[in-house]
Formats: sequence, C-alpha cells, structure tokens
Amino acid sequence: MADPCLEDTDTVHLSVDGSGNLIADVQMEPINEGSIEADTNGIGVTLQSTGGLQHTASGMGLKLVQGLGVGSEGLMKVTGYARSGFPGPTNATNPAAPLSRGATAQFGSTLSLAGSLPSNAIASYVIAHGSWRGRWTTNLTAFGGQQLDAVFAYLQFNADGGGWGTYDQASLEYANMSGSFALDAWFPFAMANGTAHTLQCRLLVGGAAVTSSNPQGILHTEYGGTLEWFY
Repeated sequence: MADPCLEDTDTVHLSVDGSGNLIADVQMEPINEGSIEADTNGIGVTLQSTGGLQHTASGMGLKLVQGLGVGSEGLMKVTGYARSGFPGPTNATNPAAPLSRGATAQFGSTLSLAGSLPSNAIASYVIAHGSWRGRWTTNLTAFGGQQLDAVFAYLQFNADGGGWGTYDQASLEYANMSGSFALDAWFPFAMANGTAHTLQCRLLVGGAAVTSSNPQGILHTEYGGTLEWFY
C-alpha cells in the first residue's frame, strides 16, 4: 500500500513499516474525563468521575447510586432500607381491652411502607420484616377460670391490597395464666425495578372460638410493631 492511501483520524495514526505492513497506532489525547491517555506503563483510560467507572487515586473504581459503590474499605454493595413503626416500651399503649369469645380486634396502628426500587437497582425481591409485642392474660374474672379459655395474637401482612394474611401467631391457653407475646416474620416481597408497591402490617388479638366463658381474657399492653424492608 502506498503512503498516499494512508489517512489518519482523530484517534488512529496509520503508517507503513519497512516491510510494507500497515500499522495503526492509537493517538494519545490530553488527560480528560472519558478519554484514552498516556500512562507510565503504556495506554491508560481516564473515566467519568460522576458515575459508572471512575478513575481514583487507587486505580479504577465503580461509582453507582445503588448496587455497587466505592467505600473507604473498597468495593461495597449499596443497600436500601425503610422502616415504619418501632417496637418498644417507649411506644407502648395500654388498652386493657377484653378479648371476646370467637372475635378478633385490631390493636395499634396499621403500619405501611410504599415505594419502588430505583431504576438502576436490580432486584427481583426485597426482604420484608415485621414484628409486634404485647402482654395479656386469660380470663381471671371467673373463679378458677375455664379449661377452654384462650387468647390469640396474629401478625398479618397485606401486599399491594391483595388481602390480609397471617404470618405468625401466638396463643395463651387455659385458666389463670398471663404473660407476653412476641410475633416476628421475615419473607421475600416481589418488587421489580421502577414499579410502585405498598406493604402493610397489623396486629389482631382475640379470644378462642370454642369456650365456655366470655370474655376470654384481657390485652393489658400493646408495645407497638415495626415493618421494614431491605434490598
């Protein structure tokens, strides 16, 4: 190939060696973000510092809003988190409510989380967690109580308005008994990128359906609950 056929571009320098072979050399650009640069060890790459791959003092790094990020200890996973409510004595209510035979009632607020994954957060599921605590007793008004006396607590969730379901429950059965309950549940919750979702949590407490006395017992203290998700 004769020299007149050679044509350089902004990024490639063409030449012919002594044997007539065509040689292409990468043109070295000034050190700018997003360009190829001359490096002491050869060809280096300078990358955008505002996102994606970036050039750091320690070498190449990743900088993303969600997913992988650059931390003080190196490459790390960036996670999302949200919470509603708080279970603890500082959040307690004292309804002293009678628990009727064969009936359940809601205590405490309905907790709710609403949102969506950022469009650059790749996940099929988030991990949801709910918990609730309280203190109760079976029927102490009748002398000696009844063998079938019992009280029940239910931790329920509702995903995207699809209906309430029980994920954990506790019971206190027979006469002259009191104590506390702690309900807890972990489960995967489907959430695609950029789609809006709502998750709710509540506490139901009531008396046994089969019994010979009413009321079944008393809910003394409701410590509140928590609803949270992680991704």
